Amino acid sequence: MNKLLFGLLGASVALNFYLVKVDVVVKDDLDEEYHEPTPIDQISVAQAGIRKDASENNCPPCDKNFKCSDSKDIVKNEQVSEETFQKIRKQFEMDSQRLFEYTLNLSSEQIDIYYQLKEERSKEITEYLNNKYGQASTVTLSTDEMLEMGRIDKQYDNMLIEVFGETSFNDYKKFKDSFNKKLIEDGKMEYTIQF
Repeated sequence: MNKLLFGLLGASVALNFYLVKVDVVVKDDLDEEYHEPTPIDQISVAQAGIRKDASENNCPPCDKNFKCSDSKDIVKNEQVSEETFQKIRKQFEMDSQRLFEYTLNLSSEQIDIYYQLKEERSKEITEYLNNKYGQASTVTLSTDEMLEMGRIDKQYDNMLIEVFGETSFNDYKKFKDSFNKKLIEDGKMEYTIQF
């Protein structure tokens, strides 16, 4: 029994000397920082924009009355925004036209119907908002109004599926989502394309 214990003790000491002399690097997973990619959560972004009551004011009252120093700055910013929106819309139209003609091989009739549906959808949404808010320049939609807008979108998506077919519609939707993702990455979230 003593011989066995002395043998194990000797082997243990020899192993310790070996491990001390040999450069063994053990990579510890705890030393690394783990960075989980953060996906763009469009649902939470959309929900953050929903307010329960449009008349609710979360801003505390100000001690002083502040006035805009120059109203020309506001007009200039609106013009820049409108110019940016027009450039983005024009780029989307050119890119989508190429997609329709060269990738999806749609006929000119199908493309014309797409533009008609796009115009009709825009008119329907404008009429809906004008009936609700008149000619207000800024609107905060309630949950019910957002659901109505979603119903309108779904209706026109279904019409577009009938015109394009399921496969071409899905390809168009991927293209549109990719275009919008690039806009969001570029910080132009307010200019995303809906249809």
